[in-house]
Amino acid sequence: MADSTGQTTGLMFLSFIVGGIVGSVLGILFAPKAGAETREDIAKFAADVKDETEKVTKAAVEKIEKVVDEAQKALSKKAAGAK
Repeated sequence: MADSTGQTTGLMFLSFIVGGIVGSVLGILFAPKAGAETREDIAKFAADVKDETEKVTKAAVEKIEKVVDEAQKALSKKAAGAK
């Protein structure tokens, strides 16, 4: 069964990330800066997005591993009880 609280939290987090990306891109595009400065800003932004993506991915993998581990333990208990 799906956890609606987890889905809501995930959706909210995703909304913040997307909003941050859109805001950053618009800010960079409309800022009165030289091309070199803008390219530096874009490179920094891309690095920040990469870092954040790695953090989110790592957290998701850890959560999935935990769920799989719990499922394996539950199945082992059921298998032991069935014998």
